[in-house]
Amino acid sequence: MTTNMNANKAAIQNAFIKKLMVCPLRKIYVKDIVEEAGVCKVTFYNNFNNIEDLLEKMEEQVFNDLFQLVVNNRDKLDNDDYYTFFLYVADYIKEHKDFFLAITSKNGDLNFQVKLKEEITKIFNAYRAKTIDIIPEQKIYEEFVLFIIGGVCECFIDWIKKDCHGYPSKSIRKLVKLFTF
Repeated sequence: MTTNMNANKAAIQNAFIKKLMVCPLRKIYVKDIVEEAGVCKVTFYNNFNNIEDLLEKMEEQVFNDLFQLVVNNRDKLDNDDYYTFFLYVADYIKEHKDFFLAITSKNGDLNFQVKLKEEITKIFNAYRAKTIDIIPEQKIYEEFVLFIIGGVCECFIDWIKKDCHGYPSKSIRKLVKLFTF
């Protein structure tokens, strides 16, 4: 039964992404999503309160996944390897390209870019806290960190809007080199 519930939830989320690619968020209705997903309204409401709740839970899941990705790979990241940190984020974005394309489109959540920057900053600071303990002489000022993260996030957004073609590694590498001042 849990497998079926997960499959239904995934079908609802995929239908929402598909709708968001072609319709503004304010014009997406539960009836459209359940029809596209092939589930009944009760199934939708067993998982979500409304469209806004669906969007919020999907965004929250993305941010939780990104945080867990870094936590699970901390041992693989060198003490000051910020470039690899951001590549993990890029890999996740590419793996979930449809969601990121939909959410950053003109139909998507206009606040998502701000939320993404805030969440990546939190995740980065959690990762960085580990490295600062190991490398105490490395002084990174908060404003500088925010500047770099803002630049990296802009690289990600630009890359997403280009349908995740290629890889943003060159731009990210240039920004991350600023950390080695």
